[in-house]
Amino acid sequence: MTDFGNGSDGELVFTTTTKLYGNMTVNVDYNVTGNTLYLFVDRVYNFTNMNIGSGTIVTLDSSVTSGSMLLIRCTGTATIAGSIRLDPPYTSITPGLQQRTLYNGVWGPGVANGGSGGAGGDGEHGGGGFGNPQGKGFGGGAGGGGVDIDEVGAAANGGSGGNGDSGNPVDGDGGWASASVGFWQSRNGSNGSNTGGGGGAGVLGVYSGDAGEVTAYGGDGGRYTRATPVGEDGDSFEPSGTRSIDLAAAGGGGGGGNAGIQGIHFYLYAVVIVFTGVIVTSGSNGQTGGNGGDGLIELEERDADAGGGGGGGGAGGGNAGNIIFTYAKITDTGTTTRVFGLGGGGGARGLGDGSTGDNGINGSPGSNGSSGSYTKTEVNPPVVAWVGSGTTLLPLISTTNAEIVNDDTTFRVGYSAGAVLCGDMVSGTATDAGTFFVQTPKGTKAWRASGA
Repeated sequence: MTDFGNGSDGELVFTTTTKLYGNMTVNVDYNVTGNTLYLFVDRVYNFTNMNIGSGTIVTLDSSVTSGSMLLIRCTGTATIAGSIRLDPPYTSITPGLQQRTLYNGVWGPGVANGGSGGAGGDGEHGGGGFGNPQGKGFGGGAGGGGVDIDEVGAAANGGSGGNGDSGNPVDGDGGWASASVGFWQSRNGSNGSNTGGGGGAGVLGVYSGDAGEVTAYGGDGGRYTRATPVGEDGDSFEPSGTRSIDLAAAGGGGGGGNAGIQGIHFYLYAVVIVFTGVIVTSGSNGQTGGNGGDGLIELEERDADAGGGGGGGGAGGGNAGNIIFTYAKITDTGTTTRVFGLGGGGGARGLGDGSTGDNGINGSPGSNGSSGSYTKTEVNPPVVAWVGSGTTLLPLISTTNAEIVNDDTTFRVGYSAGAVLCGDMVSGTATDAGTFFVQTPKGTKAWRASGA
């Protein structure tokens, strides 16, 4: 990618006082609100000149939820005095590794790995659910706790957490057990999915006392689409009256954290770059995994145990985008920010209740993202040779390998030191059909040279 483009989109002027959009079409190539210009990713903008004025912002259109780069080519001068914001929350890129795309051989920055969810605590004979690993930068969901009453068959297992994955986390429901006098019941917690925590199990026995059902509620697993992805504590409901019961309600597993958001790469190719503004391509932080819920027992007859839910895995931080400048001449006094997003911490374990009600396992933290790079590459300016006289000039040669000698006043095109035109002409040979000129896109300045 060393091409300065063809200028087909015309001249872009976006300042607080003047706004010219060249040959672009609104709602197709750009959108605008006040002093904010919205562009699109993974395509080429071909400007003659570009002027992003102080006090203005260029970012991505709100319809862009994934991508690799914002790519701009200028045959002339690109001036950036305003702000280029390719970082959340300016962009609408959504969380997770799956939002990066491949464009022109370059992958979008993506996000770092999340952490695994912790297992739920056992309730002696009732097993805690498994915690699961991260996926695509999302934290893994944690397992719910298991429960047990020291009576044959009176045990239940917690649900497992979901694999960290993209979108739509579903938390596991806590197992609720309900019984009246003379009965016992146990219910497993259900599994979570897509970073959701597993539900805690519930079990109870009602041995004597007043009529009316008692219910043990294993805690629901957590999910990041709530305010926090915390797993719920075990709970119970007992209507008024006097009873003899054993009850165990395990904690739900914490949900995995929501993944960080990537920045977007910025590629700019212009013969002259004047950069005095701000460019930001940073990623955002990953979310901390949810804490596991605590187990609860009510013990009157036998030995009941309730495990705590595991902690959810922390999410990975978003990687920052790279900034790539390619130019023949540059003024660079601007500021670039290319900071990685931090990984989210693992959720804390829930506490078990009862003599053998185990605590859950803490979730693992997510990894930090990576910083973006800033690369500047100077190349020789493109040279176009023209032949003709008066107002009739026909282009004969276009190359990016022209050699500038003698302090920017003399040009040699091609491989012959004494010739102005040689080698790559349309006809293969120079003619004496008129005066030859060599012209660069630096402006109106042109250098006259003799013909063959």
